[in-house]
Amino acid sequence: MIKEGDWLTIDGTSGNVYQGKIATVEAEFTTELNTLLSWADELARLKVMANADTPSDSAKAIKYGAMGIGLCRTERMFNDPERLPIVIEMIVAENKLQHQEALNRLLPIQRAV
Repeated sequence: MIKEGDWLTIDGTSGNVYQGKIATVEAEFTTELNTLLSWADELARLKVMANADTPSDSAKAIKYGAMGIGLCRTERMFNDPERLPIVIEMIVAENKLQHQEALNRLLPIQRAV
């Protein structure tokens, strides 16, 4: 019986689902896999871009071969209690000037992260 709040672990390779929280390991790239992927990159007409919500997500995506970040859900970065009030100011701004002032405060934060 599985109920709300129970942990499930899904093996992304096999599709197997396990009840409970199972320890995971970081994927490892062998020399042979890196060679194969480099050959694929030479012939590819499309580039793989990653979704990343944090700097560590971005670093991991690049490590695993993404050509760049295609989607960054900026709003997640601003869930930080110190940043959220600025986001709220932007959303509830009553005019373009207030909206732009809030955006101006958010831009350096986004670029710094």
